[in-house]
Amino acid sequence: MSFTVEQVAFSGPLALLLDLLDQRELEIKDVDLAKITDDYLTHLDTADVPVEAQADFLLVASRLIYLKSKELMPHLRIEEEEDEVASLEDQLRLYKMFQEAAGKVEALYTSSSYMF
Repeated sequence: MSFTVEQVAFSGPLALLLDLLDQRELEIKDVDLAKITDDYLTHLDTADVPVEAQADFLLVASRLIYLKSKELMPHLRIEEEEDEVASLEDQLRLYKMFQEAAGKVEALYTSSSYMF
């Protein structure tokens, strides 16, 4: 995906933002998710974004919103939800691994030297 995030706390591709959040090098409370959404909507107006990429963005954005709401309102947490938050974080890690694997498969498929 060619979409990049531009903010005070972070500037770069969305995948790198997810990586930094995963490694806890950046706090989710420091990320302005509304600005990311606005920027992405502008990106949709100016670029031809495949439907799959739009769906991926919505999936990641919804999970980030959920994680941020839990971070900002810890008094609303229930013990059962702690496992759910951990599960969502695991899903984001799996999404990142899937994206990396998909890129490698695409590179192999489009290369001129391959074997069957």
